[in-house]
Amino acid sequence: MHNLLSEIRYSTVKLTIFVLTLFFLITLTTIFYNYYRLDSNYKKQVASDATLVINQIDHILDEFNLPMYAAIEELKSSSCDIQEYNLKRVVESSQWFRSLTVLNNGEIICSSFFEPNQYNSDIVGYYTKQKLSLLSSKFLAPQMPIISYRIIRGDWSAFITMHASTFLNILSSTHLSNHGYLIINDDWINTQDQMLSNNRVINDNLLMFASDKYPFKIAFDLNTVTWSEKSIVSYFLLAIILFASFVISLLYIFLTAPRRNFQQALLRNELIPYYQPVISAADQKWCGVEVLARWQHPKKGLIMPGQFIGLAERSKLIIPMTKQLMKIVAENLLANINCLPNPFYIGFNIHSSHLQHHDLIDDCKNFLATFPPNTITLTIEIVESHFVESTNNLPTLLNEFHKIGVTVAIDDFGTGYSNFGYLQKYKIDHLKIDRLFVSRICNTPSETHLIETIISLAKKLNMDLIAEGVETIEQLHYLTRQGVEFIQGFLFSKPIPLNEMLVLLTKPMKRIKPPMIIHQLSFDKKIVKII
Repeated sequence: MHNLLSEIRYSTVKLTIFVLTLFFLITLTTIFYNYYRLDSNYKKQVASDATLVINQIDHILDEFNLPMYAAIEELKSSSCDIQEYNLKRVVESSQWFRSLTVLNNGEIICSSFFEPNQYNSDIVGYYTKQKLSLLSSKFLAPQMPIISYRIIRGDWSAFITMHASTFLNILSSTHLSNHGYLIINDDWINTQDQMLSNNRVINDNLLMFASDKYPFKIAFDLNTVTWSEKSIVSYFLLAIILFASFVISLLYIFLTAPRRNFQQALLRNELIPYYQPVISAADQKWCGVEVLARWQHPKKGLIMPGQFIGLAERSKLIIPMTKQLMKIVAENLLANINCLPNPFYIGFNIHSSHLQHHDLIDDCKNFLATFPPNTITLTIEIVESHFVESTNNLPTLLNEFHKIGVTVAIDDFGTGYSNFGYLQKYKIDHLKIDRLFVSRICNTPSETHLIETIISLAKKLNMDLIAEGVETIEQLHYLTRQGVEFIQGFLFSKPIPLNEMLVLLTKPMKRIKPPMIIHQLSFDKKIVKII
């Protein structure tokens, strides 16, 4: 499982597929969650609105009780001729009901609309059969549904009538507007004043809310709710957020692809050591190697350091790379220790960030502990700029190196800094003359004097000299005559893999003799002879 996660993490293609799959799953999960969240919130909103509607209708019906009971009491002690005007005035002043009728023993005594003894008991019963009724009006407003509300006090009773739209308008002012129903007894009516039979409406997604005081209910049909009505804005914002997250994820994947590829190369051991021989100038025999990194890419082939060292530094993978190289070199050379000269010099380039790393000393100890005692000389090569820009812990670190038998070399000496005060400040074992100076040997007097100055300075400070980039016989013999101890360059060998190095070690090295003719090099009309 760990290997699978590592493969996904460090492979751009696999990570992209993983992100796409994850994005798809997150999108589906979020859509379902958002649907149920909206559905739940919508149901809560419907319940809240239904409660509000029920309370308002309850309040209206409560207000009807007072004039109805007052009318009964008035008619108990006076005739309809006296009270009829009062009933009509009550109706006219009310914004809710359209008629008020008082009955005694089921017969109309007085009414704001009906004439006493004008209608038979069947018609009266039509309006008063229930405490609250939803009716299709036959007299008040044909083809318009009305609601009848009745109260009883002994032999006396009263009922009022109103347009059903009175309650439906309240229902329409909420989220229930297009999908709500008013239910009185078993009669249904929607907000468009259409009376319906209950078998046309009842389903599993019907929410119903009943009044505690009066016999009516409010119903809401969730089946008729469209997605747009369930907060399309919410889904739109969700889509924008998810898409933006997806785009950012893809941008991150592709912008960090080089770093991930390099991490994958470390995991797959694609970073391999190449060895460039270091030759003793005195006898031209092998005395060691400088370890250089190469990237054996599965598709691009061998990649040179200039194309990935900067990436390793920016990605902060230079330290893991160095650690891995030290481990591989230790394993390779231990298996072939009998083929190596004794002692054998091994140089590693160390980045400045590694000097700040607390376990660099332990890495060196572990490397040396791999080999039999006194068979390997480990040299840490540090670029000159790291000494100039060094931190306060560098003297302590150098002392620790020397305590465990590790020598220190300055790499790229003289290629950008003129302050040589650090040469006296720190104990340095080797000075590596950069190929820039070696390539200019005998070009001009000033350049020749410059390299002679570097050599003289190193001698006075008791440093061994290693010349890099030696490519010609003339350079070799000039450096040898100047007392340079070690030579490194294409004249003897380019950086090579382990198997080629072992082949070279088994072959006697052919000594390169100085040229037999006199080379005449012109320096501003002067003749310099080199034998």
